[in-house]
Amino acid sequence: TTEIKMSSDVLSGDIVKITAYTLLGRLIPSSFDKIIMKYPNAKGYIIDLRGDIGGQALNGVYLAERILGKNKKIISIKYRNGTIIPIISEMSPIIKPDTPIVILVDKKTASASEILAGSLQKSGRAILVGEKTYGKNAMQQMIPLPNKTCLNITTSYFTFGDDYSREAN
Repeated sequence: TTEIKMSSDVLSGDIVKITAYTLLGRLIPSSFDKIIMKYPNAKGYIIDLRGDIGGQALNGVYLAERILGKNKKIISIKYRNGTIIPIISEMSPIIKPDTPIVILVDKKTASASEILAGSLQKSGRAILVGEKTYGKNAMQQMIPLPNKTCLNITTSYFTFGDDYSREAN
């Protein structure tokens, strides 16, 4: 069976509600693009990230890129060795820049979903509505082990500005 990871509905006034159940999976970018292209005359978007505990950081970055457009800062990543790398969008926007966006968040919104929500809020592109998010800001790498389990190692931290105060020592 195929797990539904993203769905959409048209609300009154041609407002499109996109619900992301998870940002985990390689098909998230194409699913998002297909939803946006399906509604070319949308007057606004509601992106529901409530309960979405995240997924791959790259998916959060991709969705932010497709909304923000070229040359916009999405996040900065600080690696264990102290190197800081800003992630700047390189893609053209798929949503018109003047189309309103509201993002619904709650205490379970984490990881890649926080990257999407936080970058759009920080850039002034979207309004966040709901509860304070989980506040993860850590990025992990999964290392497969011989017993068919994985070890999750924190390799870096992300921020929307220059504050890395939640990183581990």
